[in-house]
Amino acid sequence: MKQKIITKRGEKTVNLSPRRAIRRNCQMCSDYLWEEVESCQTVECELHAFRSGSGSEKNLNSEERMKAIQRYCRDRCCGGDEKQYRSCDMETCPLFIYRQRNIQNNETDKSG
Repeated sequence: MKQKIITKRGEKTVNLSPRRAIRRNCQMCSDYLWEEVESCQTVECELHAFRSGSGSEKNLNSEERMKAIQRYCRDRCCGGDEKQYRSCDMETCPLFIYRQRNIQNNETDKSG
């Protein structure tokens, strides 16, 4: 999916899969230094297992990746505040479009 994100040089529109969105988010967290992303020691972060772009070293699948995005946004970014999580408008966040998908899927699951 195409998404406008913030990069080291400003805003840019890029094509992001969930995998790439996590990588971009980790890059932002690590001041855009790839070596910092690779050597990240923040194992309690919901995205840590996916930071290298795969998660395959722990046999994690795409559903687990999407759940990790949802947990990261809700718990780490919004401090566990469900209302803030649901009303997030940070459209330049690389995870934004996938966080929204998780909310919509969960609401559909609950109503169906």
